[in-house]
Amino acid sequence: MSCWDCRSPCWRLLACKRLLVQLRRVRVQPLLVGLAVAALVLIEYRQVPFPSTALTTPAWFSQLAQEPGQFAILDIPLDLGGANKWYMFYQITHGKPLVEGRISRLPREALPS
Repeated sequence: MSCWDCRSPCWRLLACKRLLVQLRRVRVQPLLVGLAVAALVLIEYRQVPFPSTALTTPAWFSQLAQEPGQFAILDIPLDLGGANKWYMFYQITHGKPLVEGRISRLPREALPS
């Protein structure tokens, strides 16, 4: 991401600096400058409701959780991309090990001594 990308924090800092330079030329009172900066920060970090996906699990996975024994689940089709995250989400419901999955951190037991 370059500094001139409108989503870049660097660009925002440069815009704020330029705004402050312009406000100094006009000799605006410091209270107004502080209120303007506070308003910009509040607008930037506002939390408003946004549309999200309803997370539902098929009933079959609840039934799978009731199956006795310890066994792994092979979700088909095998997908190294997008569907894999849904398989891991469904694993929360059934609690069985997955054949294909991802981990964010290796456990200490998996690291070489």
